[in-house]
Amino acid sequence: MPTSLTYQMLKDKNLCPHCRVRPPYKHYVCCEKCRELARQAQIRRRIRLKQQGLCIRCGKRKAIKGFTQCSQCRDNRSPHSKYRQPCIICGFEYSDVHHKDRNKQNNNPTNLVSLCPNHHRLVHWKLLSL
Repeated sequence: MPTSLTYQMLKDKNLCPHCRVRPPYKHYVCCEKCRELARQAQIRRRIRLKQQGLCIRCGKRKAIKGFTQCSQCRDNRSPHSKYRQPCIICGFEYSDVHHKDRNKQNNNPTNLVSLCPNHHRLVHWKLLSL
């Protein structure tokens, strides 16, 4: 048996790879203390990037003025972001993309329509038809 335990060995034994304490829940990889430290480090990183005017997602490109992400990261955050327009029923600015044939794999622009979350829900509950 090796003297130093690898990350995978610790994970198999359900121990935190950083402090070797058993996490509180089975699906957690790290203990609460290490999770909190990682979350605080992520917050510090985002604050530092925001102060430097960089994208908080990739950290490489200049963020768009008034936003925290660059245009490339904002466009790539959702595969349907280029199809987002105001709701076709009420004109609400924030919209979901609805697949007319209800097939998530069919991303043909003729199959996609913009709906606000309320109308999107009504369509899926079959209380509203397009």
